Amino acid sequence: MKRMSLLSCVVVTVGVVTAGCSATSTGSPATNGAGPTVTSTTVPVSSLVLTAADVPAGWTPAAPSSSSSSSSDSTPGCMKGYVNIGGFNGQNSASKASASFEQGSGGAQFEEVLNYASGKAESLVSTVIGVLDGCRTFSTTSADGESATGSITPQANPHLSKQSAAFTVSVTAKSFPITISIPMVIVQVNNDVSLIASQVAMGSTSDSSFHRMLTDAVAKASGKASPDLGANAPKALGQSVELGGSDLKASVTAVRIINPAQAANQYDTPNTGNVYVGVEFKIVNTGGPAFQPSPDSDATLIDTASHSYSSTYADLTGCPSFASSLTLNSGDTADGCVTFQVPTGTTIAKVQFTSQSGGTAEWLAG
Repeated sequence: MKRMSLLSCVVVTVGVVTAGCSATSTGSPATNGAGPTVTSTTVPVSSLVLTAADVPAGWTPAAPSSSSSSSSDSTPGCMKGYVNIGGFNGQNSASKASASFEQGSGGAQFEEVLNYASGKAESLVSTVIGVLDGCRTFSTTSADGESATGSITPQANPHLSKQSAAFTVSVTAKSFPITISIPMVIVQVNNDVSLIASQVAMGSTSDSSFHRMLTDAVAKASGKASPDLGANAPKALGQSVELGGSDLKASVTAVRIINPAQAANQYDTPNTGNVYVGVEFKIVNTGGPAFQPSPDSDATLIDTASHSYSSTYADLTGCPSFASSLTLNSGDTADGCVTFQVPTGTTIAKVQFTSQSGGTAEWLAG
């Protein structure tokens, strides 16, 4: 099952964007009118969406769900009350902005959409909430033929900003019968701006992580600094970074960079014109189940010319390599060196570590 193509259909069904999907639904059409009229005044809402600097460590920008115009003929009857509101159908694009982030490779994905409503955000948000309240079941088919059924269930009010509501969108693909539960929140940020946020996580709703990202999004949309501003900024050597998803959690530290490094035996030698560089890492399983890190494949070296280097195998003097097979139970720590081979005279700028438990950390060399 293609997670993002399925998400695109889910998102169009609840009105965040209109993608290339057809859909039918059942439920009471709570709001079936045209909804509030939204002017197309150009507003820099793009400056109010989250950036990489605003989110917790471990989250990185991701490609958003693909979207395109959709015929009104395919719009479920109980959704026609608001899919044509400015911004939701791709019109008035100057009044709409979105952002998407992923927690590690293939981890949870958070999406937000901001809409400028020209003093009518309260009416717009009320319309959206009313429609979702009355549209409890649906079916979708993505542009690539993936079909699914689902439901929309109200949740406890999160009481964010002036007006807000929460729902869970549950989706089951017909070709791959696993249900995905997607938390979704609609917020009236102020008189002009509304926000819709959702998160997809295979096998987990990652509620705490979603709430943290949502808090950052509401703060930024309000024109304030997000609570996590700077969390993803590069760290200094010796600083630890918490990585992981809803289950696996790890603390990773780039302890030091050894440049140049010496091989521990006469048989390991760099290619002509190259030198070895070693990076010492400390990895701690800070909670949850055991996992098997692969530091040699997780680490990347980057020089001042933006060239990147993968690791090579060589034991170094004064810094033993990690074991080839490594399992860390809760509370366990592993310390070792990852070896790189770079051209002589190369200036190292930074080192990255992408944890298999989720997230990427970065340290400056200087």
